[in-house]
Amino acid sequence: MADGQAGNAAGPVLVLWDIDQTLVKAGPASREAYADALLAVTGRPLTERVDFGGRTDLHIARETLRAHGLLPTDDLITRLNETFAEIFAARADQVRREGVALPGAVALIGALADLPYVHQSVLTGNQAATAPVKLALLGAAARHLRLDIGAYGDDHEDRDKLVPLALGRAAAATGGGFAADRTVLIGDTVRDVEAALHNGARCVAVATGYTTADELARAGADIVLADLTDVEAVLDVVRSLGRAESAA
Repeated sequence: MADGQAGNAAGPVLVLWDIDQTLVKAGPASREAYADALLAVTGRPLTERVDFGGRTDLHIARETLRAHGLLPTDDLITRLNETFAEIFAARADQVRREGVALPGAVALIGALADLPYVHQSVLTGNQAATAPVKLALLGAAARHLRLDIGAYGDDHEDRDKLVPLALGRAAAATGGGFAADRTVLIGDTVRDVEAALHNGARCVAVATGYTTADELARAGADIVLADLTDVEAVLDVVRSLGRAESAA
């Protein structure tokens, strides 16, 4: 039986992509826009560095405010994130000039789109308003990512909570029966791996960010790749979910 036929028999597979350092590198525009936003909202320059890796924008805002001696109230977090989104959107031309799609990303998205049982979206720490600016670096391949069924960094502060949100949105939008054990997260940080494991999903980790391959493996990723150019390795994980139920 062909992979596409087996996948249809088994039900849909959801592939959720991290964005930063996994699909694209957006260049300095994001941190520069964040510095401008913090200054505009609080009057304070960005002097303390907060680890952005794998964190949601809600988490980043809270920790940034604390690091600068400010009480992270819900109102202040909201104003900081909304201001950042506006300033970052205004830097879209800078992102296009300085950002890049990472090796293999476009080809792999296209290969997954050829599997009729696969639905692709994002599970990202970015806000829903800022994600499309970065995804534009993928060119035409971005059209294969259904952003309406994704989960974002302004949905919940805890990345682990984003997986069930994406599953619920995918089910509501498509009428399909999506399950965590038929979901694959693809990301570059330990937090991506932990979000998958916490929810019973599979995880493909890529060492294209600031986390080493050894660290990703120790965190429990199903497979760890140097980058996304090994298209067949990722397809093997997804196809195994397409065959699993039909073989039972």
